[in-house]
Amino acid sequence: MAGNKKPTHHYIPGLDGLRALAVIAVVTYHLFPLALPGGFIGVDIFFVISGFLITSLLINEHVKNGKVDLKRFWTRRARRLLPALFAVIGISCSAAFFIKGDVLVGLSRQVLGALTFNNNWIEIASGTNYFDAASLHLFTNFWSLAVEEQFYAVWPFIIVGILGISTLTKRYRVGLWASLALSIVSVVLMTLVFNGENITRVYYGSDTHAFGLMLGAAIAFVGNVRYAKAVQRQEKWPSARFKRPWLIQTLGVLSFIGIIALACLLPEQSLLAYKGGLFAASVLTGIIIIATVSKRGLLQRLLETKLLKWIGTRSYGIYLWHWPAFVLFHYSLPQGYQWATPLATLMVTFAAATLSYRYLETPVRSAGIRSFVARGFKKQNTEAADSSSKNWKLRVHPFALVSITVIVMTLAAVAVAPTKTKAEQQVEAGQSAIAKMRLQQPSGAAVSKKPKHITGKDMTLVGDSVSLASAPELQARFPGIYINAEVSRSMRRGGLETIETLISTKQLRSVLVVALGTNGYYGDGFIPRLLKEVGKDRDVIFVTSHAPVVWIRDNNNYLRMVAKQYHNVHIAEWDAAISAHIEDLGPDGIHPGPTGGGLYANCIAAAVAKIR
Repeated sequence: MAGNKKPTHHYIPGLDGLRALAVIAVVTYHLFPLALPGGFIGVDIFFVISGFLITSLLINEHVKNGKVDLKRFWTRRARRLLPALFAVIGISCSAAFFIKGDVLVGLSRQVLGALTFNNNWIEIASGTNYFDAASLHLFTNFWSLAVEEQFYAVWPFIIVGILGISTLTKRYRVGLWASLALSIVSVVLMTLVFNGENITRVYYGSDTHAFGLMLGAAIAFVGNVRYAKAVQRQEKWPSARFKRPWLIQTLGVLSFIGIIALACLLPEQSLLAYKGGLFAASVLTGIIIIATVSKRGLLQRLLETKLLKWIGTRSYGIYLWHWPAFVLFHYSLPQGYQWATPLATLMVTFAAATLSYRYLETPVRSAGIRSFVARGFKKQNTEAADSSSKNWKLRVHPFALVSITVIVMTLAAVAVAPTKTKAEQQVEAGQSAIAKMRLQQPSGAAVSKKPKHITGKDMTLVGDSVSLASAPELQARFPGIYINAEVSRSMRRGGLETIETLISTKQLRSVLVVALGTNGYYGDGFIPRLLKEVGKDRDVIFVTSHAPVVWIRDNNNYLRMVAKQYHNVHIAEWDAAISAHIEDLGPDGIHPGPTGGGLYANCIAAAVAKIR
């Protein structure tokens, strides 16, 4: 098999198909969360692919040239990533300027994070929650780009050090074990740091979410040993061979099925996701990659279909555009037309990604950023009136005019951005109303018997920001009610603890209203525990929740089931009531305005009326 032709690395079309599946999962998760609640693992699929390809690229360059040109590497990365990124930022900010309002909140922070590739750490510092449906920021999806860019900035230096080892076998063995060790360290950090409340910290953190990138790097070291040896022997490209090819193909197909299962079933805020679930998705992706680059089989034929290849080659643009487009439509369409937001987002995303790929990304990758930008200015030779000499005349091309306009509009959007959303303003009004009523220290005692006529003085409400936003209307409807509510509170994050404190200090009144379903699942035995501690002498009213997140339907159905099992449990149907009057919600589609707050209070009043 010896020859004069040195091997060159194959283009692997199956990886385009895998990219396509990853971006389909993420887009579906964002636009139709109930259809694919675990679709967020698509980002982890991207991480493994990136780790594998980037590490392979660096290894191959060293094998062929005896060194790694880091400047050239980063130039290629800049050509690949920056043009589309800048276009999305500029066009999205310009559109947001005309929409105004909540969509502009926090824009300066987001733009800074996007341009410096520190979006993940800036959002962690600001307390942003990736899974908070009330916090729809334009560039939330850029956190993963930040993690990858930080990987591109650091990992090449480590690769150069590893490839400097003189012995070929030892070089790849060190690379393999170093990559695996870093991957394991990262997943262990995610497991140890995660405490059920700091989801954004472990999900966004480069340290806690780098295991997929490093796992892909480990696969690259294993897969490129044969390539390096072939170069030394001046052989043609060696196809990946395994002693039992049927086994790796079977494992690949099973891993593919496993990825689909995780995308369908893995809850976004569960302990399972952050204590092994995301790592399992990365491992399964790694096996799929190994199977894809090995002997051709069923998996390759599936991943190399024309449609998946088309989507995969445009996956970067699709990923960039889909979330900003979704947010822009969410804030620009009236509440009664929010059903059209996902469909409009899909159309705009694929159109924008297609145009970006053809007219921006591909030309820049082939000609370079400087040459592409230079086309925005045309050079002409003109005859001077009083001389035969030739002079330069600068004519601004439409591309340059559009670019300048977009930059100006982006700066204007950042300049006029408000500091608080309408929901935050409504919540603050509720907090102020509670403070004025001075009801933070209610008088209460253990209940011996139910009152004949229930008033606000007999009621305790423990809730979240929706309750806070409705506080003025609740106090008007139930004078004397004690409201204990906090932003981002859920049953597992402070809710049950608050109720237990009220019980132990004998401050819980005869009717307990619980409104804690907006920010997470009830589950895990919290409700039975709560009802046991509250006792049968008190009545409990659970308020159903309304928000565009995956757990709302499960929470509401669970509460209705509980109400059938306990005689002292009643349901306030906020979800059903506000679904018929969504125009009374704020721009986020979650928090009510004054009219919606009145409806919220009426729902609770209807439940109180059923207490006997």
